[in-house]
Amino acid sequence: MCSGLSEPLTAPSAEDTVSIRMSWQEFGEKIRTLRDKKGLSREALAEKCGLSAVYLKKLEAGERLTPTLQTLGRIAEALDASLRIELTPRRKPRGGRHGR
Repeated sequence: MCSGLSEPLTAPSAEDTVSIRMSWQEFGEKIRTLRDKKGLSREALAEKCGLSAVYLKKLEAGERLTPTLQTLGRIAEALDASLRIELTPRRKPRGGRHGR
């Protein structure tokens, strides 16, 4: 299920103040690419970051949709990568109540 639109890394709700957006396929490919560059098997990476190989397989496949920031940080650390979070202004809804 690949689309040009990004999907949020967390389930959006009306109370969200921060949204991290990236397609799950891109996210998984990034982990896989970094893992391959480090010469690590999925099992070796799982051991380094204290996760199961099955969990990593699901992340790489874009099937795991709710990783915590702590989990993302552990993966980044195990891959000698940085985890970057950006705060950006929300987009104004189209149509809505503007001009009323």
